[in-house]
Amino acid sequence: MERWRSGLFWFVTAGSGLAWTWMILSVRPVVRTSLVLLTVAFTVGLFGVAWHYRARLSRSLVTANLALGALVHLAVAAVVVGVDRLWILGLVPALSANGHHFLLGLLGLAAATVTWTRARGGDAPAPQAVSDPSEPPPTTPALQAPPDWETLAAGVTEPALRRHLTSLQRLAGVVDDPEAARRVIHQEALRVVAAADAAEQDDDLLTRAAAFLEWGAQKIPELGELDAGDVLMGKVIADIRAQHDEVVRRFVDHRLLLPIHPIDRDTASQKADERAASARAARLLLQANGDRLSEDLVAAEPALEAFRSVTGFQVVALEGERGFVTFEGNGRREALARAFGDEASIHVEVREYRFADAELRATIQRRVERVRRWKGLT
Repeated sequence: MERWRSGLFWFVTAGSGLAWTWMILSVRPVVRTSLVLLTVAFTVGLFGVAWHYRARLSRSLVTANLALGALVHLAVAAVVVGVDRLWILGLVPALSANGHHFLLGLLGLAAATVTWTRARGGDAPAPQAVSDPSEPPPTTPALQAPPDWETLAAGVTEPALRRHLTSLQRLAGVVDDPEAARRVIHQEALRVVAAADAAEQDDDLLTRAAAFLEWGAQKIPELGELDAGDVLMGKVIADIRAQHDEVVRRFVDHRLLLPIHPIDRDTASQKADERAASARAARLLLQANGDRLSEDLVAAEPALEAFRSVTGFQVVALEGERGFVTFEGNGRREALARAFGDEASIHVEVREYRFADAELRATIQRRVERVRRWKGLT
């Protein structure tokens, strides 16, 4: 990822610099002066913002904002050059002669937007009572019986809170084993750090763009081996992504995950073997995690780096509870099957694509099974 991110950063900044240089050399002297002043203003503003937020800056934020600033600077410079070209053609004087109509329309739109925004606002929340800090806090009642974890989990819908609840359940199960408790706490700390890094990167457009490019590059070697079945499979996957109503994260026994196509090409099979070896080597980690291969565990443990992916495991359920077809993560599913087979039950965190309309759901299921038949899997 870091290599792709660095390459994308230098491509954006260097490309923007070359485009700006070309504009400088191709415009009139008066416009050239405007572009130079614009660049000076951008540079001063960039340093001012960086100095103001220097305590929060990290290397990824610096490079991301430099790349974004280079694009914005180039766009503004292009607008200046474009206006100059329109002036030469005589369009700008004509527009300025009738610009009052455009200004009135713009003001009317702004007024309508402000009015609509105010009208949709709700009532102010009622003031909350503040407890007297001098009063002692209420005592916590003694725990009479272990909590019903399933009931507690049923009342929590936020994914992050459900993961915290799962962590507490795991700690409750190993509280009498200090070594196991320390191991669980260590894993949870790694997950928190990984989640914090992911949250920071989610706002980093440069990282997301680099991740997409890296994913695309991984798929390029497979293009030369495409056949008609791959075209049909691509159409079905596009329909799944375009027509689903919700995506639900859940854990599924790896033995219920079914391939959408066989792993029979040399490069894919070799990668599956490497991942299978990593999974077997990380068996103790999986056991300590309750035999669950979660996205958090994969992100936190270097031993499972081979299972890291931008997209995770993406599945659709077959009719009649006959299993789940992995239309994304098929190679990683194969690795788990080669590593553990039917001997162990590893529950994998998947993203299940669901369809509210029963007819559409049946259509998608038929098309997925048609792809599997075309690929010789049924």
